Amino acid sequence: MNDTILACDLPTALDARPDVKILSLDCFDTLLWRDTHAPRDIFSALDGPSQLQRQLAEQRARIASALRTHNNEVALSDIYAELAPNATSRERAAMVEQELNAEANHCFGFMPVIKLMQAARARGLMVIIISDTYLNSTELGALIAAAAGDEVRALIDRIFCSSEHGVSKGEGLIGKVVKKLGVRCDTILHIGDNRAADLVAGQKAGVQALHFRQFSPAVEQRLRLEAATSEMIHSGAATPNLNCQPHRAAIALGEPQVHNPAELLGYTTIGPVLWGFAQWIGQEAATLRQTCGGKVHILFLMRDGHLPRLVYDAVAQDTATHATEISRFTATAASLKTEEDVLRYLDAEAGTSPHAILTQLLFEPAEIAVLLRTLPTQGAHSALVRAIRNAQRMSPKLPPGCTLGERLVVVGGTASRSGSIPSLARASLSFGPAINATDEPALASIRSVVTPATVLAATTALEPVNRRMRSPSVTKVSSACMTTFLAAPP
Repeated sequence: MNDTILACDLPTALDARPDVKILSLDCFDTLLWRDTHAPRDIFSALDGPSQLQRQLAEQRARIASALRTHNNEVALSDIYAELAPNATSRERAAMVEQELNAEANHCFGFMPVIKLMQAARARGLMVIIISDTYLNSTELGALIAAAAGDEVRALIDRIFCSSEHGVSKGEGLIGKVVKKLGVRCDTILHIGDNRAADLVAGQKAGVQALHFRQFSPAVEQRLRLEAATSEMIHSGAATPNLNCQPHRAAIALGEPQVHNPAELLGYTTIGPVLWGFAQWIGQEAATLRQTCGGKVHILFLMRDGHLPRLVYDAVAQDTATHATEISRFTATAASLKTEEDVLRYLDAEAGTSPHAILTQLLFEPAEIAVLLRTLPTQGAHSALVRAIRNAQRMSPKLPPGCTLGERLVVVGGTASRSGSIPSLARASLSFGPAINATDEPALASIRSVVTPATVLAATTALEPVNRRMRSPSVTKVSSACMTTFLAAPP
């Protein structure tokens, strides 16, 4: 019998095992999933110790336990005793509580496993949890209730934690549980995500065991690269980087059932990013609708807005969108609302011909002719800047830009271009309905009134998202599209 099971097959795992009397499950990455890449990422959410400090404290606690008791199993309180040896017991208890709350905020119940537990209880089976963890059974039970719900906690009869029994699953915890329950070992089915700790150790203890394979090797590598890219993007950021990957569960559930390469690219990579972007567009439109009191028209700027528009139309089918084009000239003119805007534009256009600059600044042809005659051959740009800074010339040029800028609000987006737009469009629409919003808050922050910077350097501004979307299947990925909201008057 196959000793590996996929997420999509979990709810029916008992169908071929009528002799099973007890369903045993691993906890983390089986019943409870985190919305981060790795368990240690949760430590970045703690107020006080750094992620590295928390990890080192656990290492020291395990070494100390091994020296004292000849096993390296520790409790969460032992870890914080190492982390804050001079703190009071009350202060350390508060630290423990903070970590438990952080876990509860970032954990959720994995639905296929919950359905398996429900099927087990419907058959009259006992359901137990066996976990390698520094939490005790009370703490783990409370975490399951907080993260997955009281109804899921109610499905569990017993919880066995390595921290309380002084031994891990690989060191014999499953065998200890069998003896404690006083049942035949072959009437227990144990399922977990760790091949060594759950499958090999389970078989060694004589129980029926299945290895829950979350991802294929290719997906595991992609998720690792996503996390590594996130570390580079957020290096030195003021806010902690949690390496959020809320789409992991949806990928585990749907990816093995997708065989078309274009559909797989959309489901696992492009879909989660553009789905989150589409959700954000809807939120921005709703906010504008409330503040402006009129109708909000959602315009996707072509050509790069084509793919995001297809996704948004699929997500928000009751909202009309429009494909439109806007010239660089118009976008730049809309950005020139203050003297600082004009001067910033002039600084960026040092190599541009004076005639083109004056045309962009909306000077009349007669004015352009006069100014060009006054410019010297050498140092023409500096002389032009001095002439434009003249108050009599500067002031009349600002109102047109203000008018355009007030009417035009632009936000950054992402798009993909390759040799086959239709295939990518199909890919982007192939993600599952359970996929959560993208973990990149940069999508929501790249938002401003149109400026030359957003028009001319959109690729640079959105490069973090662009990196996340890279795939060998894509010949070229660019991020230069804009989504425009026009707020019409009431």
